[in-house]
Amino acid sequence: MTKHPDKLLFCDKLLFFVLGASLVLSIGFSMLRFPSWLPLTESLMLFCLLGYALKQPSACALWFRSPWFFFVLFWWFYVGITVYIAYPQWGTFAFRSATHAVEMAFILLGIWIGSTDRRKIWLRFFGIILLCGNIHLLFWPIAPFLRDYSPKVISLVGEETPIFFNYMNSALLTTSYLSWLLFNKDNEKKWNIKFAIVAMTCGYSLIHGQGRINYALYPLLFAMVFFLDHKKTKIFVGIILLFLLSVFIVSVYEIKLEGRIGTFNFEFLYHHFLASFGIIADPFQEGIVGSAAGVGQRLNWWSEIERQIFHGGITSLFFGLGQGIPLTDLTLADGTPVREPHNSVLSIIGRYGLLGLSVFLWMHILMARKLIRNIRASSTLTEYREYLILSFFLLSTFLIAMVEDALEKPFYAIWYYFVWGIAITRQSRQQKVYEKNSTVYSSSSTASAWCGHDGTIHSRQHSN
Repeated sequence: MTKHPDKLLFCDKLLFFVLGASLVLSIGFSMLRFPSWLPLTESLMLFCLLGYALKQPSACALWFRSPWFFFVLFWWFYVGITVYIAYPQWGTFAFRSATHAVEMAFILLGIWIGSTDRRKIWLRFFGIILLCGNIHLLFWPIAPFLRDYSPKVISLVGEETPIFFNYMNSALLTTSYLSWLLFNKDNEKKWNIKFAIVAMTCGYSLIHGQGRINYALYPLLFAMVFFLDHKKTKIFVGIILLFLLSVFIVSVYEIKLEGRIGTFNFEFLYHHFLASFGIIADPFQEGIVGSAAGVGQRLNWWSEIERQIFHGGITSLFFGLGQGIPLTDLTLADGTPVREPHNSVLSIIGRYGLLGLSVFLWMHILMARKLIRNIRASSTLTEYREYLILSFFLLSTFLIAMVEDALEKPFYAIWYYFVWGIAITRQSRQQKVYEKNSTVYSSSSTASAWCGHDGTIHSRQHSN
């Protein structure tokens, strides 16, 4: 790990600010542009990347030794060619559909932060930002009123969006902070107060947001707790029982809790869960019918992309349909086409063909292998649980990307690639671990799956 002064540089502060604002404010911050056509979020992140390259020579040396640098370089080159080919026909839409290529470069920022003494600062910052995001979510019940007083930003298609009180990433914010508190329970100060906050925001996300992705994220978190840190299983089971009791009280006493698509109760939960698979259990609930119909609509989009790719000739098969072209036949009320098929991997296939998909998947396979090695090499309980938190965040974002165009949205993509950069790096054995006297993770059946044949994370002695 590269050693640096404790004082943060301007680029460090700017980077942390952009990351924090992106996660807390989601689309409200991502829509900011200066001037009117230049995305502010990506521009500031690129400024940080350039700043580190110019002011920290060791950053460039680190990146050049990293295989991820060459993945990013190839991706930029490949995407640049597709933009150049598509621009005469699609104009600025060719650039807009390729913005995720810019965000992929932010894995280099994560590698740099994760390889320096700033890693410890960033990990604390991550927990603080998740807390701030959940405090922001506490205003959800009165958000429609508050949005009227929020500053607005105008999108490229003329749509007005409030900067504050947008909760598009609420499922990720709530479950990620819940994972932070569960895995960090032994070290987190004022845990009870913070848990009360996340309990409320998880309820808001389920009751008001009613996103079906919650039905995947909570089982994922339970599986990770059960198999990888089983001592926290009792806490999670208690959370589930408390939630079921709350829903039971709401249902029995017929308390009206109106959400985005219907009244929240046991019956709604059951019907909404079935709608995630396209099953209409109650044809008289308009919201449930719409949710179930959305599954079929997505499947139609995906099958159409597959048809165009595999039956469009060799060029389409290997190099995709290109930039700018809408990948769905859906248009909004104002006539604006929906260009992405609510599946980021299918967007990769549609725009870049089998070649782009192969590079994308191979990069993820290598990163996943590196992350697993880091988990197994964890020297302390604190480090082990830090990797579990990062792993949950990455898996959750990837799951969201399977049902939404998450990696085409900056407030998801920037964090996704940056956290990957943190996750595939680890501190050097020659330096102190984050906590001098951190407890060693003793032998257990769950730890043995990750940490060696004897099931123990061995503590290592470090000298000043």
